[in-house]
Amino acid sequence: MGNALDGSLTLLDTLTNKVINTIQLSDDSDPAKQAHVREVVLDKLNQRLYVSGIGRKGQGLLWVVDTRKQQLIDTLNNIDPVGFAVDASGEKVYAVTGNGSWLPLTAKRRR
Repeated sequence: MGNALDGSLTLLDTLTNKVINTIQLSDDSDPAKQAHVREVVLDKLNQRLYVSGIGRKGQGLLWVVDTRKQQLIDTLNNIDPVGFAVDASGEKVYAVTGNGSWLPLTAKRRR
């Protein structure tokens, strides 16, 4: 579950509805790096969450979280994702950008 205003993500056990962990995604130590959570998409196959964020100057980014290890594993900057989806095979992530283009990302390499 995305916590929009503080740029964090709360992991929940959906069987018990209990909080497992809260992961800080945004770097709040530097105001220029602060970002707010927008959308969260689960990749069940690879046990990852893809989380879009928007920064101070409208700069979009995509965080990648390993749900098994409960940690942030990658941040993709300057891609401005406004929506995205993971294909059924878990190999591709498709991000739609604010300017109307789309970016296919390889899930394993996240690039």
